[in-house]
Amino acid sequence: MNKKLILVFALFLFRSLCFAQVKVSDVSFTTRWPWNELVDITFTIGGIDIEGKKYSLVFEGYDNVTQKSVTMKSITGVGWTYGSPVHSGTLYAVWNAGVDCPTFHSASFQIKVTATQVEALDNPYLVIDLSAGPNAPYYPYELRSSGPKPEELLGQTTFQLWLFRTPAGRFMMGSPESEVGRHSNERQHIVYITKPFYTGIYEITQKQWELVMGSNPSKHIGDSRPVENVSYDMIRGARNGSEWPTGLYAADTSSFIGRIQARTGLTLDLPTEAQWEFACRAGTTGYLNNGNFQIIEKFRYYNDNSRFIYLFDADSKAKSEYNISLLSSVARWDYNKEDGKGAYTQHTMVGLYNVNGFGFYDMHGNVYEWCLDWHDPFTALEVVNPTGPSSGTERICRGGSWKESDCDKFRSAFRAKHKSDYTSSDLGFRIIWHRVN
Repeated sequence: MNKKLILVFALFLFRSLCFAQVKVSDVSFTTRWPWNELVDITFTIGGIDIEGKKYSLVFEGYDNVTQKSVTMKSITGVGWTYGSPVHSGTLYAVWNAGVDCPTFHSASFQIKVTATQVEALDNPYLVIDLSAGPNAPYYPYELRSSGPKPEELLGQTTFQLWLFRTPAGRFMMGSPESEVGRHSNERQHIVYITKPFYTGIYEITQKQWELVMGSNPSKHIGDSRPVENVSYDMIRGARNGSEWPTGLYAADTSSFIGRIQARTGLTLDLPTEAQWEFACRAGTTGYLNNGNFQIIEKFRYYNDNSRFIYLFDADSKAKSEYNISLLSSVARWDYNKEDGKGAYTQHTMVGLYNVNGFGFYDMHGNVYEWCLDWHDPFTALEVVNPTGPSSGTERICRGGSWKESDCDKFRSAFRAKHKSDYTSSDLGFRIIWHRVN
């Protein structure tokens, strides 16, 4: 073994030690005979630094015939109580397949068990280590109580993936009728988010995509710039991944989401549209997450370079300049794409503009971001954890982009939409840990 290979192995081992991974292995199951719809499951919880810790378990099934995920709720622990934290070791459970999956057939069924450290669930940061690359069997991760160390600042947009806990809450989604620039599909309604979730601090970068997928599809290249030219189908898959919301978090195994789910055991996915707007607003109610435009009416304004820009004031040049400065502080857009930040004149490196109140960058501008939901006009009714329409023809995109010169497209409530196979150099995404357990 040459020195270079030894060094690479040592670095991987060091990172694996730093990112203590909870592993569930040796998952097997047997059916009872004569068949009484009960299935015996055996599995082992192991890993690094697990002694004395407790874990929450989630059981998931997959039927290879119907190609559907199965939520396994009818679980009975043998010597332990399902729903309560358990210690590491080899554990046994009994599943009532007749209740959860009446069409169960053992030859075509797979079972996955995920263990999450209970004591760590309140830590605000989730950090996933992607450094092992596209052929890695798994990506180590850990929940942290504090942000990146100085030596990790570059890594958090390249070989690490950082997410931050977003609290549960209630907010007004959409825009009021008085909001200039609003569209008819932005009807205001109250939304309840009942569980906290973890949101990507940055848009997924080109290096992060490459470490998962092995190649970079972007048109404008840069490791710490957002990956773009990626369709919804490329992110989730055109088969299982196209089934949201009926298929929930199922994704094609060859897709970005499918790979990162399989290598972490976490329910990582795109955000729902409600989660995206909640994370974007971060408690604000204005046009942007850093304030309101000063609005009187909408008109087109020529800047010095003879580019059209939509502004929301015909009353005074001072107010027009205020609108420009307000948007330019949080977003890369057509007007400021030559401001020198990142030395790029299209989209630029993530995290260069002001952060919002929850700690997320580039929720406005840089690139549009895919969401899980089909597009449909909003209802006026209150909703709880909405997942969008059951079917549709176009998926939601949010946030505005570096190509846009129309200020209304950067509003927190603005809703864009595209076919699931659509790609563009101003369309990317960020991910969420949905924490179903």
